[in-house]
Amino acid sequence: QTAPIIFQGPLKLPDFNPESDDAQSWHNASAIIIKHRKPSVPEFAMALTQSLKGNAARWVADVMSDSLTWETFEPLFRLKYCRIDTPAAILHRSMGARATDGDVNKLIAEQLAKIRGAFRGKSTDECGLIVATALAVRAEPEIRRYAYTHEHPNEVELFQELKAVKGTRQTQGPHGLNKGHFQGQRPFKRPFQGPQGPEAKKWRPNKPIQYDQGTSKTSPPQQNTQQQLQQPRKRWCKKCKMNNHDWEYCRSNPNRKFPKSAGGATPKLEEKRVNTCALNPQGQLTHQGK
Repeated sequence: QTAPIIFQGPLKLPDFNPESDDAQSWHNASAIIIKHRKPSVPEFAMALTQSLKGNAARWVADVMSDSLTWETFEPLFRLKYCRIDTPAAILHRSMGARATDGDVNKLIAEQLAKIRGAFRGKSTDECGLIVATALAVRAEPEIRRYAYTHEHPNEVELFQELKAVKGTRQTQGPHGLNKGHFQGQRPFKRPFQGPQGPEAKKWRPNKPIQYDQGTSKTSPPQQNTQQQLQQPRKRWCKKCKMNNHDWEYCRSNPNRKFPKSAGGATPKLEEKRVNTCALNPQGQLTHQGK
């Protein structure tokens, strides 16, 4: 049987400066020293005064009291300087971790160390609840607060949180509004703005809209000039009252134009001469013969 180790001299804790030292490392080392030393209140207060530097020295002066022990100091220190992560929060962040420098082996080693620390001292049932809580956060981000604030998740509380999230989602419509807000109208559709009652019969939904000149909100989009030139012009002859030609090419127009042929040349005027004789010269319209 080995004899217990007896520490001689005053209690000394590692130096800690919040700006340069890791708070969790100082906490773990100090916890081991306090566990084997079991100092008195004055001795512990003296050790804290000599150990903490910078902002931590000013902070410990505010929390110093006659009943200050490690049991009362530890939660205050963790709350002030340590990042308190629940096992479910550690596992949830490990599931979404990515290698920033491309070294996957380094990433897996770091995450494995964190997961082992989260599961250390836990039973099989507790580890299963931690994994289930982390998976629930990935499926339902609304219960993130529960996973990040409960050190020991409970199965009943976990399912109550899931049920509460599901019930809240069913009573809400899109954009988080109450479902009753959308009753009586069709959502995501523009309401009818035409006249009601007897005036509805006189309303013409297909009537072209009269756009205001010079306004950008009510004016239609301007068509391209080339597209307007390429569109065929509507034909209408004011003399013949026909739509197969216009007045410029009408035969009744003395100054009518002649359409160009496929080759681009204008065809010659073809006249039909009447009351002529083949024996007389051209231009004589009457003939008296024996």
